[in-house]
Amino acid sequence: MGANDATHLSLVLTRTVLSPSVFVCRCGPCKRLKPQLVQLSEEHVDTVFVLVDVDACKDVSRANSITCMPTVKAFRDGACVETLQGATAASIAQAIKKHA
Repeated sequence: MGANDATHLSLVLTRTVLSPSVFVCRCGPCKRLKPQLVQLSEEHVDTVFVLVDVDACKDVSRANSITCMPTVKAFRDGACVETLQGATAASIAQAIKKHA
């Protein structure tokens, strides 16, 4: 794993609730979702949001079986509790309420 990959992985393993959004810089839906993720992160301060660029962090995307973007994986106590493929702001907000 590269340095960036290890950093993201340590965040995944140590936070109570984590919702990393997996994206690619050139992905249109990812670009549209990013400002909404910023807003959700400001509304849900107890939830940690991490953006993972699959081009820069290929090991993380492979380890988490990412097959489409944007994908959001919700983690609790180091375990994935939900995966949202083709995630929207509404589906992410619903997952936060469900797992917080």
